[in-house]
Amino acid sequence: MDLVGIVLLTLFGTILILAVLIIAWFYSTFNALKRLDGTIKDAYSNLNQSILARNTILPKILLSVKSHATVEEFDFESLEIAIDLSTASQNITEQIKNETYLQDKICLFQDFIEHRNNIQNDPEFITLKTQYEKINNEITYSRTIYNKTSQIYNNKIKKFPSTLLARYKNFTPKPYFENKE
Repeated sequence: MDLVGIVLLTLFGTILILAVLIIAWFYSTFNALKRLDGTIKDAYSNLNQSILARNTILPKILLSVKSHATVEEFDFESLEIAIDLSTASQNITEQIKNETYLQDKICLFQDFIEHRNNIQNDPEFITLKTQYEKINNEITYSRTIYNKTSQIYNNKIKKFPSTLLARYKNFTPKPYFENKE
């Protein structure tokens, strides 16, 4: 084999190796992004289940508190509306907006009941509050998992060269689920 043949064979081999490496990178990056996207969906599903559990117990707490307070003392209706909005959320963006609104109302509600001994000493309220706190801890844990996974995913789709693949395959950034508590 002459020198030209050796050079062409070497060049062809190099191009082939580069093509294989690029294809391998493409598939491994694509699979990593799909896996992260699936993990985010699972994390959101777990978070949503906890939110729905909390939204189921909140009306029971409201009912317990209403038996000790008057409507004039606290705007129960706005909290009930916030619970309904949170429960009816159709996607993560809507859920984040409605959760922020609900958390504001919950903070006002907690301030309202904080200094009322007749409510704080009610056995039914104590039981419901304990259940609420347990569910709230689950929400915090699920929110942390969702946000950390979203952060890894968002960082990956922003970094070169993954950003090229992310744009080509329409991988979009995921929103973060902020906690105002």
